[in-house]
Formats: sequence, C-alpha cells, structure tokens
Amino acid sequence: MRRQQQGDTIVEVMVAFAVFALVAAGAITVMNRGLATAQRSLEITLVREQIDSQAELLRYARDTSSSVWQTIKSSAASDGGARCYADDNLPSAAFYMNITNPGPASGSVEYRSLGNLPFPQTATYSRVAVGNTPSAEGLWIVPVRVGTSNAYDMHIHACWDSVGSEVPVTLGTIVRLYDT
Repeated sequence: MRRQQQGDTIVEVMVAFAVFALVAAGAITVMNRGLATAQRSLEITLVREQIDSQAELLRYARDTSSSVWQTIKSSAASDGGARCYADDNLPSAAFYMNITNPGPASGSVEYRSLGNLPFPQTATYSRVAVGNTPSAEGLWIVPVRVGTSNAYDMHIHACWDSVGSEVPVTLGTIVRLYDT
C-alpha cells in the first residue's frame, strides 16, 4: 500500500511568501513615516528655539544697544517678505542677530546683514551658528516699520529641507517692538 505524502505545493509557498513580503514592506513604510515625522518634530522644536533666541536678542538690542537698534530701525523694509527664498536672493533688509564674546559676565549683540546674498542653504535645520565665523543657515529677520508709529514688526523667518518632505519646511513669527 502506498502512503500519500502531504505538503504544500510550490504555488502555495509562493503565495505565502508574497503575502509576507507585502506585510513586511507595509511595516517598513509605516516605520519610515514615523521616523520622518519624529525627525520633523525635532527640527521644528529646534528651529522654534532659534527663532525665540533671535527675538530675545532683538529685545536685548533694543533695551541695551542703541547703535545696533538704530541700525535695525534704519534698515526697515516695506513688508516682511516671503516665507522661503530657496531660489531667490533675500530682501536687502534681511539680517540676523549674533552674540559677540559669549559668556556669563560679558557679551553683546551685533547686527549681521544678509541682504542681497544668495539664500543660505542649511545642512540640517535652520539655525544661527555662533563662533569664530558666525552664519545664519536658513534663518533671517526682516524689520518693518508699522505706519508712522514707533512700532516695528520683526518678521523672523526659517526655511529648510526636511526628511521625507519634497517642499521646504517654513516657520516664522512676527515680534512687535516699540521704540522707547
């Protein structure tokens, strides 16, 4: 008497392998999207800190450094400009604030003009690099005088390429400062 052997056919094995491959590819896609979202959230948090830092330096310049504040006021533009200048030049009024001689006991702020320069592409996210050669990477400020009042709107912009995004990520805020 012959015994019948039971087992899976090659077609059944191929179908099982195809189903496993689809499930694995879906899981990897979901993980990649999750990682890209986490990376983007981290970048936004870090850029928000950079923007807040620039706002605080503007307030400090207004309150303590009359020459820097006068330079900022004299460079005021008619509008705050666009959110991202990936292919164009920055407005002539664009600048960023830098700290000179950082330390707990000393330090001052300086105005660094960026106007009419090519858009400074970022290596990671928008930030101001301080040190021996300070630079602003994807972060700039455009001052705008509010009518004929003593108020100035500081349009702080950030623009950078993020992981998993085909268009640049933009972030910005407007800080109103009053000339005293």
